[in-house]
Amino acid sequence: MEKLFVSVKKELLLLRRDKTGLLLLFFMPAFLVLIITLIQDDLLNTDIRILFLDMDKGRIGEKMEDLLERSGNVILVKEIEGTTLTIDETKREVADGTFQFGLVIPEELTVALEKKCRAEIKAELSPEKTGKKTIDQVIPKIQIFFDPTVQGGYKTAIQNIVAGVSQRIELELKMQLFFQMLPDRLLSSFPQEMASYLPEKEEILSYDRLFEYHESFIEIDETSVTNMGFIKTPSAVQQNIPAWTIFGIFFIVVPLSASLIKERESGTMMKLKSMPVSHVTILLGKILAYICVSFGQYTVILGVGKFILPLFGITPFSIGPQIMTFHLILLSTICSAAGYGIMLGTVLKTHEQATVFGPVSIVIAAAIGGIMVPVYAMPGYVQPFSLLSPLFWAQNAFHDIILRGGDLSSVYPEVLCLFVFTAINLIVARIYILKGS
Repeated sequence: MEKLFVSVKKELLLLRRDKTGLLLLFFMPAFLVLIITLIQDDLLNTDIRILFLDMDKGRIGEKMEDLLERSGNVILVKEIEGTTLTIDETKREVADGTFQFGLVIPEELTVALEKKCRAEIKAELSPEKTGKKTIDQVIPKIQIFFDPTVQGGYKTAIQNIVAGVSQRIELELKMQLFFQMLPDRLLSSFPQEMASYLPEKEEILSYDRLFEYHESFIEIDETSVTNMGFIKTPSAVQQNIPAWTIFGIFFIVVPLSASLIKERESGTMMKLKSMPVSHVTILLGKILAYICVSFGQYTVILGVGKFILPLFGITPFSIGPQIMTFHLILLSTICSAAGYGIMLGTVLKTHEQATVFGPVSIVIAAAIGGIMVPVYAMPGYVQPFSLLSPLFWAQNAFHDIILRGGDLSSVYPEVLCLFVFTAINLIVARIYILKGS
């Protein structure tokens, strides 16, 4: 035990010599959590600003404006610096990147659509119709201008919103015209001698009376569900603190692997082998030293989540009731990162190899593991590869505890995978150490 303690002390003294590197190791992940959380929290609550030019000046333009403003998170900008928009100015503002979206309602859209709908309904209600008739009425197109930098998801969302609103307006117009023309069609179908017995046109059910109260009867109840009955909607803090803590912890791979290579190149490893200290003790000493460092990283990040982010109006981070399970996941994550770092330090030959391969492999594992982009948002052929990433196992376990209200029984497969990953890396490192001796 004394030899193990000395080995741990040696590693911590080596780390303390590089004060700049140690500060970066502690505070860069915390700074990353702070920036990413602030960006994502603002992004999730940001309104979409759309340049809106109504050249129609009819009921469609008015209805489109009303429905878009009521759709939520949409702000329509109809003038710039007190000047009413024109179509050229709308294009220019979007092309310059000042606005990402521009929506133009063309002239005479209401008139053209009403003519088309009226002619179509009249043809359908006509007693001498012999099938569907083609109505030769050109409908002006609604124009949407996009900034080229807008990603496909946002473009699709805006297109779907505008298309949905347009379809609703067209359906309402058709129904209104139908109810206006239906009484005449019904009254004209009866013989003239029955006219005195028929109700007045105004007494027949009209569109205005039927849809006087147009609020939807169907309501939407949005709830997050889990097997544990957890229904609180997760915040950006609850998702980012675990994710970027994992990312920061795995970057101990760089100094850990570099220290092993440096010891081998300087001859320190040969001196250690000549002493009455086993390889297992040396490796355990490194693991325990970096476990201390990683818990220090976590403490700094936790402090950001609890005390600094609330200063920006963001809900503070909360682990929840499963504190022991949370820290067990944290320990398994640290061990897997340390095991991976030791394996790289024994397998790779030079310091340059470690400083390139280590960070790149971590970034790749983070990318496919859902740290940067949620796994469900990845292409289908990429998603299976997420199961190969230890960062995915760790993040999934943290999500089970924090977001899904799970307990130890729900995360033990991920924890077991992380410890097995640690063991495999240490076995590989042990084989290379023995081969080198």
